[in-house]
Amino acid sequence: MEKFIQLLVSGIAVGGIYAMAALGFVLVFKATRVINFAQGHLMMLGGYVAFAAAVSWSLPIPLAFAVAAAIVGGVGALMYLTSLAPISTRGGNTEFAQVIITMAWSLVIVAAIQFTWGAVGLRMDPIFPGGTFELAGARISYNDVGTIVITLVVVALFTVFFKYTRYGLTMRALADNPQAAVILGASQLRANAGAWLLAAAAAAIAGVTLTAYSPLSLTFGDIAMMAFPAVVLGGMDSIPGGLIGGIIIGLVQQFAAGYIDPGFGQTAGFIIMLVVLLIRPHGILGSPEAVRV
Repeated sequence: MEKFIQLLVSGIAVGGIYAMAALGFVLVFKATRVINFAQGHLMMLGGYVAFAAAVSWSLPIPLAFAVAAAIVGGVGALMYLTSLAPISTRGGNTEFAQVIITMAWSLVIVAAIQFTWGAVGLRMDPIFPGGTFELAGARISYNDVGTIVITLVVVALFTVFFKYTRYGLTMRALADNPQAAVILGASQLRANAGAWLLAAAAAAIAGVTLTAYSPLSLTFGDIAMMAFPAVVLGGMDSIPGGLIGGIIIGLVQQFAAGYIDPGFGQTAGFIIMLVVLLIRPHGILGSPEAVRV
């Protein structure tokens, strides 16, 4: 029972990181119908910016989170405004070209990080208290508890933003019915740039949180490979689906690693994704694509 509780808590914590990364995938896809393959590298950039804020600038950890979210969020908006928005105004199907652009941005981000911080791994100052505590006989890490708390805070902030702010309501309206929203005066460009900014900020927070488990390196962004099955599992156009998918993938990964084999954890996440997609091709909470006949 102790092992089960420990794996449960760690699975929810890891799933929370996946969920925050998946949130960024969903926001961008809902707004622009583009899969942002730079999301993992934006996570990595968030970790390095937080490292600079906490270590080089001697800022407290909460401010390091805020600085990373603000700077990386600005990078996300810059990505959209300088390269994705111009190509989206051209005629024809530009989604494939936009996906290639996000891959190119991934290389740019990696090169910028290597130029600024070098290729040697860096370790962030602890962002949570060290050690563990006992819960029903299980040893629970403060890292896991802190990660769960941050995930809940991020979800709460996004919920308030989309439900109770004018800008958030405008973004929801444009995602649901862009033609009607534009007629009523909504700016598609502003909303899309805002979606990319928020997605990058969520990635940055996920990246900073991940430093509690892993040192910074140029392969740090590979964690997004597990966030992508989470968003596909939950539904590419569903924010709650992305959050649920992240938690499911995190739990499956931890239980598979704990009860079957440590190397089977990540593979198990992809297997669950494939099984669910065979039953629901649009994901758990995703919307089936309507086709006019």
